[in-house]
Amino acid sequence: MRVTVHNSINDIAPTQWDAILGDNRTIFSHAFLKATEESGINDCRFFYLVFWAEDGKIAAHACTYSIPTDLLIFSSRVVKYLINSVRKKFPGFLKPRFLECGSPAYLGQPCSLREGVTFSDIAEPLSHTLDSIALSEGIRFIVLRDFSRAELAKFRFVEGYGFHIIENLPDTELEIRWQSYDRYIASMR
Repeated sequence: MRVTVHNSINDIAPTQWDAILGDNRTIFSHAFLKATEESGINDCRFFYLVFWAEDGKIAAHACTYSIPTDLLIFSSRVVKYLINSVRKKFPGFLKPRFLECGSPAYLGQPCSLREGVTFSDIAEPLSHTLDSIALSEGIRFIVLRDFSRAELAKFRFVEGYGFHIIENLPDTELEIRWQSYDRYIASMR
């Protein structure tokens, strides 16, 4: 299977891209991805992978992007304090770029597949393509994002390509500084 990599969704015809979208896949539509890309979200650099079948039609496609990831999400308060002290001198400390297959703006299985094509059909070329992008971009971490718990069992085979299956990571943290709801409301006045 031949794979092409595009640096912008605008490099791909919307009708071609959208031709293989199934039900409930609006978040993978050309228009939605264009809006996401053009938003400039989170200092992302996008790559769109198109998997071409022997018949010359799109068999599958995936949105991937590189993003700086703050490893402090895994840390306790004491460790965060220490690392933030180091970051005063070295702002990028423990903030590597990750290459993620999915989207920074939504959750959902990261690849769209034409009818009759399975994820296992594209797993090997996907893995090689992600490795190639990561190598050229100097990225050491690759993530296939947002598989539901129900889907995880059928994707275990990706471990054979060097991936490790883990639960989705927390990505939002809100430090509550108010001692009561009333104080929270009062702080808005």
